[in-house]
Amino acid sequence: MFTSYRSVLTRPGAIGFSSAGFVARLPISMVTLAIVLLIAERSGSYALAGTVSAAYMVATSVSSPALARLIDQWGQQRVVVPGVTLFAVGLLGLATSVELEWSTPLPHLFAALGGFGYPPVG
Repeated sequence: MFTSYRSVLTRPGAIGFSSAGFVARLPISMVTLAIVLLIAERSGSYALAGTVSAAYMVATSVSSPALARLIDQWGQQRVVVPGVTLFAVGLLGLATSVELEWSTPLPHLFAALGGFGYPPVG
């Protein structure tokens, strides 16, 4: 079983490319887990944590194909830089809204904002 992996990973540049892809995809699952852990710890509600996490993931899955098309049309820098900025602002707003116990729709909106800005990887 591992011989096929070994034959692929021994090609020049394959380890670096695979490692970069692995690291680039980590936020997809780690941000969702962090949202659940943060909100469940702060509010005590796994229902709220799940809905905010779902808002993030739905926004990410809806926006990724559109962002990928925009990247193909306009280039990476013109799309990814504003997207990453939106991602950071959304997650910062989410953390702030949870920490300061702002009303319930705000964490959902900030999570969705961050999800819309997540750059498509892969």
